[in-house]
Amino acid sequence: MAKKEKENKNAKVASEVLQPEKPEENLSAMEAKYNQLINEIKPKLLTKAQLKQGGRDVRSRYEKEKGYEVLIPEINALGKKLGKPPIGLGELRK
Repeated sequence: MAKKEKENKNAKVASEVLQPEKPEENLSAMEAKYNQLINEIKPKLLTKAQLKQGGRDVRSRYEKEKGYEVLIPEINALGKKLGKPPIGLGELRK
């Protein structure tokens, strides 16, 4: 009797492991949030050309960009679940 219970328990654990943890709908919601966060940040960042040009205005805008660094770990956490590589503000610049 104990063997059957153990086998049933092992089969139950194996079936749980084979099933995906997240349903497909949840993955699409995570993908949408990932894209939304990126699209929210991208237009507000300075371009690489503006950074090279420099100037007082550029320095002040660059300092304001540090507020967006808070969103990067959240984006990377979602990306990790979706199988995407980690990103930083530099990869989001034009």
